Amino acid sequence: MRKIICTALVVAGQLASASASAYSSLSVGVETLRYQELTTFINPTNPDFGKTLKTVSTISSPVYRTSSLTKVNEQFEFSLDASSTLLPQDDTEVWTVDGILRQTNQVDMLHSSITLTGHYLLNKNHRFLAGPSYTLNTFRRFGFADPTLGVLEERSASVILNFGYGYESERSASKRFNYSAKILAGIPVYQLTENTAYPGFEFTDAGGYNIDIEGSVTYGVFDKLQVGVFASYSFMKRDGERIYTTQFTNVQSIVWPDNETRIITGGLILVWDFGE
Repeated sequence: MRKIICTALVVAGQLASASASAYSSLSVGVETLRYQELTTFINPTNPDFGKTLKTVSTISSPVYRTSSLTKVNEQFEFSLDASSTLLPQDDTEVWTVDGILRQTNQVDMLHSSITLTGHYLLNKNHRFLAGPSYTLNTFRRFGFADPTLGVLEERSASVILNFGYGYESERSASKRFNYSAKILAGIPVYQLTENTAYPGFEFTDAGGYNIDIEGSVTYGVFDKLQVGVFASYSFMKRDGERIYTTQFTNVQSIVWPDNETRIITGGLILVWDFGE
């Protein structure tokens, strides 16, 4: 799956630099990712029966993004956006049961996404947005107090259908200020999560939603070339899933907990339009 997402990001980057686009962009920055899981112990024989288990981790890593906006006609445009963590950093994950510290370990996370969006222009600046996106989160836990646990890796892929609103002050990289903003609300239509702690099991419940907000301000330093800053906020909520099994002698069910991913990103952006 990593090969698929890497190949797709390369293709997206190539498309983003195509001269036929209204404009293209390349961004670098820092993303701060907060991941949280929440579940309740339901086994009556467990001493923690009825209590709530919560895990929280916050990780900051460098990120890059590419984007292109292509004009189809005076009424329609489409954009292709891709982003990926450049070098995942690690930090501490905290586990609590009903607010009481239970354990800590190290974590890192790689976040990648591709979004294809159709733009229906309501007028020169305002537009209705709709289209699919694909996200892949790879989450690794390690550094446990029990060294026999080794490294546990979870991969979670989603296909999301998005709808929203966008604003563009200019449709090209002109030598002036350009303001861009959009907000998208999404519903997952496909979900696949695998965890090396439970080989052979797949969690496929697609319940939940996504919210994405972003904006940028750029200024034309040369004709058809702009530099500026961008910021974005992404929220991903996924409903947990419980699989009952008799495969393990001491486990009646395995759980993918309810989880939330929040990503705040900011950095520098370069915008160009070298087409005719």
